[in-house]
This record gives sequence, structure tokens and C-alpha cells, in this order.
Amino acid sequence: MKAAFRVDAGTFVGGGHLARCLTLAKQLRHEGVEDICFLMRAHEGAQFNAVTESGFELCVLPLQVDSDYSSYDGWVGAKKDQDAKDWVNVLEEKGFSSNDLIVVDHYGLDVEFENYFKRSGYKVCVVDDLVNRQHNCDVLIDQTCGRSASEYSDLVPSNAKLLVGSKYCLLREEFSENRLASLDRRVRLKNTNVVFLNFGSTDPGNVTQNILMSLEDYLADNRFRVLVVVGDAYPHISGLKKFLDGSRMSAELHVSPKSISELLVESDVAIGAAGSATWERFCLGIPSVLVKTADNQSDVISKVRELGAAVCIDQMGSFDAADLSESLEEVLANYEQIMAASCELVDGRGAGRLVSVLLEG
Repeated sequence: MKAAFRVDAGTFVGGGHLARCLTLAKQLRHEGVEDICFLMRAHEGAQFNAVTESGFELCVLPLQVDSDYSSYDGWVGAKKDQDAKDWVNVLEEKGFSSNDLIVVDHYGLDVEFENYFKRSGYKVCVVDDLVNRQHNCDVLIDQTCGRSASEYSDLVPSNAKLLVGSKYCLLREEFSENRLASLDRRVRLKNTNVVFLNFGSTDPGNVTQNILMSLEDYLADNRFRVLVVVGDAYPHISGLKKFLDGSRMSAELHVSPKSISELLVESDVAIGAAGSATWERFCLGIPSVLVKTADNQSDVISKVRELGAAVCIDQMGSFDAADLSESLEEVLANYEQIMAASCELVDGRGAGRLVSVLLEG
């Protein structure tokens, strides 16, 4: 079986979709699927290197329309039907045929796109977490904690396999490898003074610096050490470096570190967006403050708060110093309970569970 991933990444699209697709692709390769390619449009800040450096073939098409990132349709870079036709042609040229696998992880694509591949006999797997549109797929993956299969009952064919909930989280192998060490460290922890802060690989809205500016006095006065993590495509790097150089805080800047998990193991608490990286922190049992940075994170925040797995700030753009410091204090005051609730949700073995289903039949 061959496998193709239709996914995009860039400054405004973000890198979370690509990250989880790469994890799934590596697991497929580990299980013997050797012919794997990624299908991507040339968006601004496209993270093509992540694909090629992982050893996968990359197929790139130019943008056919001006991207309007204010709506998910604008994330595609072409009309949906044309995007599908283009990629069907690419895959046919590459020798893809009936029963090969296409994985679609894209907020801008839906049943209109997927129909083209189903008609050609492909096995279609959709990765989603919005629960807001129709899909024509054989398998649907939604790694949101607390998600119920019934939420998709009217959105997918009756014979589609629904793999939903945090047991299917797509995390890189490094997180399962470091899980026990992280949990053991937390059980024996005497002082909580290392804060991990990350708001995705691109963070176009510069939430990273806004949060740090709001929390500077609190973190400095309480002698926290802050590990600030951004990606290569983070567009505000010069301003952030200037701010940190003149700050009272004890802060270390890490740009695209080789191992996020090692930095997380070293950290005591975390502050970050309620996106896909939430599950990385949960796997390692790191009590966290989750900050809503996009409308599509509302579901995650609601379910996480209900389960007591993190402290959440669900007002977008709310960087009030008092709210942030109080949220951190709440995490510290309930450290053991939050740690236990979060690490119970994610064990780091989701990719293996998913691939075993995808390779059935």
C-alpha cells in the first residue's frame, strides 16, 4: 500500500496539522509502508523542510488563488474541486491506484474534495477536530479529549470507522520515550520554578511576547526560570530577542529545539495554546495553563476544564497580568491533581493504535 498526505503548513496555517501527519507517516513507515508522499501548496512560510528532513517525498503545487486566511476555505490555495483534480493527477502519475491511502488533514477541505478520491477507489482517512462539515471517508480521526463518536454520526458515512478521543493522540515517539522519566520527576518535585512557554511554531499574532510582557514582573519577582520556545518560522524573533535581552526575567530562548520533550521534562509547569501541543504536555504530565488563541480551540478548553486536566483562559487576546498570574498560582496550588488528570488522558501510543486500524484489510 502507498500513502499520500494532503496537508498544508505555513505562517498563517500553522504547523500542527503537518506535525501530526508526520507522526502518522513515520508510524506507517515503521509498519512497512515505504512509498509515502506529502501533497502541499506553496503557502507563505511553508514548512517543506520538515517533510524532506524526515525522509518523505514532497510534492508541491503553487497557490492558484490569493489565500484569505480569515476563512478555512482560504487555507487551501485553490478551489476545492480543482485542488482535488490536481492531486488526483499527481498521484496517478506517481502510480497510485485503488486501495492506496490518502490522509486528509486540512480545515479547508471536506466531502467535495474527498469525493474525487473515493470515486478513484482510494482509502480515505480524515484527520479533523472541528466537527463542523461533511466528510466522505473510510476512517475519521479526532484526537480531542472527551470527543464522542456520536458527534460525527451525521457527518460521515455509516460504515466509516471513528477513532476519537485522546487515546488516539498523534505524538512523536520522543514523548512516549520520555513519559516515565517526566512523571517520575514530577512525583519527586520539591520546588516548581521552571516555566515552559510555547505558542506554536509560527505564532503570527505574537502571543509569546505579549504573554511574557504581561507576566514579566510576576515571573521575575518569584524567581521563575522561563524556557521560551518558538519555531524557525516565528516572524517576530528580533523583537522577542530584544525584549528578553532587556528583561528582568531569567529566560532562555530556544528556536526549533531538537527535542521539545526534553525541555518539557526539565520544566515544572507550562503555558501554551490549547492546540495540538496540549497533548504533548499532557503525555508528560506537565500541569499547564491553556490559553485560547483560536476559535477552534473552544472544544478543547471546555473538555479539559471539565476534566480538571489544566487551568484554562478562554478569552482570546486576554493577556491581563492578574489573570495570568492567578492562573499559574492555581496550577501550583493543585499541582498533583492536575498532573494526574492530564497524564491519564494521553499515553503517547496513539499513532500505533491508529496505524493498526489503517492497515486492516
